[in-house]
Amino acid sequence: MKAAAITSVRNDKIFLDKWIDYYGQALGYEHLYVIIDGYDQPLPKLADRVNILRFPHMPLGRVPAMRRRARLVSDIARGLHRFFDTVIGLDVDEFLIPDPDKYSGLFQFLESQQGRYSSVSGLGLDVGQNLNEEGELDPSEPFLGQRRFAHLSTRYTKPAAIRGQAFLTLNNADDIWTYFPRTKRVRKLASHAKKQKV
Repeated sequence: MKAAAITSVRNDKIFLDKWIDYYGQALGYEHLYVIIDGYDQPLPKLADRVNILRFPHMPLGRVPAMRRRARLVSDIARGLHRFFDTVIGLDVDEFLIPDPDKYSGLFQFLESQQGRYSSVSGLGLDVGQNLNEEGELDPSEPFLGQRRFAHLSTRYTKPAAIRGQAFLTLNNADDIWTYFPRTKRVRKLASHAKKQKV
């Protein structure tokens, strides 16, 4: 099985390097596709190890910009399916984390799902800082080890992986989470999630 991941980014200062490191270790750096929104944006530290696609920035309102970005990511992901069995489309602050008690990593999880489901979706959790127990987020440390509190939110459950021409909606939520450090959201909370090095 061959898997790739794609993201789009603008005005990011810390998450892209984490995203590249996490998915590069899981899927292979050469299988990552990073869309840089604007020629004015700096390249990530590991730019020479991943596939960088730079496009001119188009100043738009929030909703039109989100729609444009989603269409672009979807179109590129569709093309990537000519080369990969599974393509994961995620925001730069999202991390799919399989249950470490069941899977050795993301690749093993994706491989175990091949042919089993036409769609797969994560459970959305909104992670937040407990000011009485947790300090400021240190971007040099694993994010999940720094946050232990969240509330369930279906609002953050969205398609993440794409197989063939379809988005997978991750309905096998027993085995995977998505983490959003920027907004401090996680899909599926478990006590052992903080063991993951994201």
